[in-house]
Amino acid sequence: ATTEHPSIASMAFWRAYSFNTFIYLRNILIKPPFIMYYLTFLLPKLQHQLENVGFKVEIKDDLFTPPFQSLKLVIATKK
Repeated sequence: ATTEHPSIASMAFWRAYSFNTFIYLRNILIKPPFIMYYLTFLLPKLQHQLENVGFKVEIKDDLFTPPFQSLKLVIATKK
């Protein structure tokens, strides 16, 4: 599941951005690194990447309930 890039004015954006910053700083100080970032695997870039390597991409909206209603299910099938 992924989503569109949240608006810079939204709390979702700032929560994700703050988390990414914290993890980046944590990884400078503590080894081994913790690899988990938000805002890096979003539509439509994901869709284009999958299609460019030969996948048929289907995106399903409105499957998740609050607070996850902005998420979309991505189904990629090799052509």
